[in-house]
Amino acid sequence: MISPSGRGSSGLAYVSEVALQPIDYRSIDAGSATDPAYDPSLGEAYLGSDTFASGSGDPVSTYRAAFGDTVAYQFDNLDLSSHYQIDLTLFDSATSTKQERVDAGGTTICPAVPVNVV
Repeated sequence: MISPSGRGSSGLAYVSEVALQPIDYRSIDAGSATDPAYDPSLGEAYLGSDTFASGSGDPVSTYRAAFGDTVAYQFDNLDLSSHYQIDLTLFDSATSTKQERVDAGGTTICPAVPVNVV
């Protein structure tokens, strides 16, 4: 938004231009009935056959876990010139000593942190 600054009077101010930015929201409730395996026609979903869904109900009660050490999701058609925010909840038992990291496009975007630490 562009607006006048440093006005010398207390009269009305008029905005001469408004520039809106589109926001692309993508939300996945991992482990829910709406969390399918990846299919190119969907453009986003989990990858791999060694993951399983568990829990039921609201997003806090559902999750995706793996028999191995990786849970992966793929998102197609992202604009490389744009900025994205990723919100994840990583959880294990209260006594867990596991650490988890987040990679995107082969780059670590969040180094390993202890699970269950906010």
